[in-house]
Amino acid sequence: MAFTRFYAGLSAQQASDFAEIFTRDGATVLTTEDEGTFVLQVTYPDTIVTGNLPGAPTGSAGAGSASPTSAGAAAPPTPDTSWGRLILALRNAPDLRAQQKIACLSQWIVESGRGTSTLGRQYLNFGGIKYRARMEGYATPVDYTASDGEGVYCRFASEEAFIRGYWHFIASGPYEDWEQFRDSAAGYLRHVAPKYAADPQYLEKVLSCFAEAEGLLAGTGAGEAGQVPSRSSFRLAIVVGHNSVGQGANGVAPISRPEFQFNNAVADRMMEEAAHYNVVAKRFNRVHQGSYNEEIRTVYREVDGWGGNCALELHFNALNAESTGTEMLFAVGSTKSRALATRLVSESGWLHLKLRGGDGLKPLQAGDRGYSSVVASRAPTVLTEPFFGSNPRDCLAAASAGEAGLGRAYLRAVRDWATNDMLN
Repeated sequence: MAFTRFYAGLSAQQASDFAEIFTRDGATVLTTEDEGTFVLQVTYPDTIVTGNLPGAPTGSAGAGSASPTSAGAAAPPTPDTSWGRLILALRNAPDLRAQQKIACLSQWIVESGRGTSTLGRQYLNFGGIKYRARMEGYATPVDYTASDGEGVYCRFASEEAFIRGYWHFIASGPYEDWEQFRDSAAGYLRHVAPKYAADPQYLEKVLSCFAEAEGLLAGTGAGEAGQVPSRSSFRLAIVVGHNSVGQGANGVAPISRPEFQFNNAVADRMMEEAAHYNVVAKRFNRVHQGSYNEEIRTVYREVDGWGGNCALELHFNALNAESTGTEMLFAVGSTKSRALATRLVSESGWLHLKLRGGDGLKPLQAGDRGYSSVVASRAPTVLTEPFFGSNPRDCLAAASAGEAGLGRAYLRAVRDWATNDMLN
């Protein structure tokens, strides 16, 4: 069975360079133009996807059984250097499969010059990983000047921390569906390379290091099956505000929908992408029962029965055409809910709307609108109101981001809260 992958948004030069690389690697490549950019359709026959890896010795069965020739054998790693300690840590990483280890070590050989780069030696960053907010808790930021100029990079506390950080960087980044390549080092690199590095020769360089990586990993238990470490058991309950009978406030153009319809679309996008943020998400729709309080109690009993670790009840605000801003509502006195609300406000900054009340945080007390929702569950709960559906400018900002963009902001906030704040 052939394997096909699409790469979109490429310049003409990028499309030409990548097409040449993929073709040399045995793929069939179809290039099409799409409104000034180019799309590659790359198809590999099954024998290439699952057979011998490019650069590996003929007949190699993967790490643990490779027998590189003396001319290509890498020096045995020792704990005397950070590079040696990295390889030993990777050999013994129980949660990574053999092909994952080959793939990432091949990248690190290229990125760090076999552990000789300043970034690798001083900051234990063997992957050239730039710092992003999603790396908080896995690394600390450090200013560093690389070949492409000055930037903010990740500093890791240990070789083991780097390994965990690298796979978190992949799992939480724009590398959707990478998990399907856990047992194909070549497939994994074909998938992530175009977004990981701008160098059109990058894939070819990394693939050529497979034999060396296999040699470094050989014979020391590099083949145990497992999963990438993650918080994939963390459960997010997505409660859609209002119900099919009373659908909430109507958003003006270009939202042009009531809250219930808009936020169900947001929930759809969150369900599709939650796994990329190491979150298990489930949607809960409120059902009209004639009694508001019973409607709230019923849906949050379902949340607690499912075992939700936190809940977001999705809304947008409405008053008049001048009212504007972002606001996250939570129960007064709930430290965990406040921390989650703070993350949500931070991630909503890309809407470029004012933060209501100065910080966008609104603690609710008994009698306040929405209070019943934020205290109904045992799990920390936040009622989200990222924009005013009655304000055309707010709706334009929300529509420009789209349901998917808003959903990703929520997921980033929940992931970062779960990683850094939930146990505090």
